[in-house]
Amino acid sequence: MGNVYIVLSGEFEIRRRKLNKLTKKEHEFKKVKAMNESVKSMNKTKLILEAAKIKTQLPTSQIIMGRVGQGSIIGHDDFLADRPYSKTVVCMTKQAEVYSISSNSFEKLLSLNLEIKEAFV
Repeated sequence: MGNVYIVLSGEFEIRRRKLNKLTKKEHEFKKVKAMNESVKSMNKTKLILEAAKIKTQLPTSQIIMGRVGQGSIIGHDDFLADRPYSKTVVCMTKQAEVYSISSNSFEKLLSLNLEIKEAFV
């Protein structure tokens, strides 16, 4: 599990990648078509390579979820949901400072203080 970050100074943009729904069917069609062509040529290596190549070409876009600054906490929602980081954080100022808390320390902090835990849950 990753760390949780507290913004001491600076401004950060929170972004999330999103699969473009309009082209999801197109992607699946291309994947099936490539697999069918590879199967016809009976080249298993090509089939695996084509499937991997198409998988990396999933159409995505960046959604700007918002901006955060001093006093904001980043990464706590993914920690609480017990999942890998689901967002990208980009510094928008020339200088910034963050404090990093290990997930173990953050978990201990939540267990020691009920008020803090309720603020996050």
